[in-house]
Amino acid sequence: MPELNHSDAPLPFPILIGDIGGTNARFSILADANSEQEHFPVVQTANFETIDDAIRLILEKSKVQPRAAILAMAGPVQGDEIPLTNCDWVIRPKTMIANLGIEDVLVWERRFKKLPNSCCVAMLSGWAKHVGDAAKYTGKDASGATIPDSNSSRPARPNQV
Repeated sequence: MPELNHSDAPLPFPILIGDIGGTNARFSILADANSEQEHFPVVQTANFETIDDAIRLILEKSKVQPRAAILAMAGPVQGDEIPLTNCDWVIRPKTMIANLGIEDVLVWERRFKKLPNSCCVAMLSGWAKHVGDAAKYTGKDASGATIPDSNSSRPARPNQV
């Protein structure tokens, strides 16, 4: 099984960027430091048994094969697994490296430190445009109810973005 890279060296390009939510996963590829992201259609997590299956679909639509991945998700790092708190996927970085041809997967907590509760990190995600609109940024209205995703054909699950 491959080992995760814990060095301070920059990740190699191209980089797969993923924002994994309870209902939807959004992916893009950044070919190099000077290019625009290549965005892909939103995928519904319930339609895929694993994140690897969803990534395979994305890579079939791209001419670029990523060498590294940065994934944002909600879940605790438990050894070599990250069970997501808001969907049934379990992320296994070493398996992704072995099976998807990706050289490095950045697991933030291992490389840096645990992010504080209620923290948000947005890396080239496009979410900055929603910072002034709490409903769009959080996916919840003023009462705290989940706003259905307009890209989804099924209703959002309660209390999940």
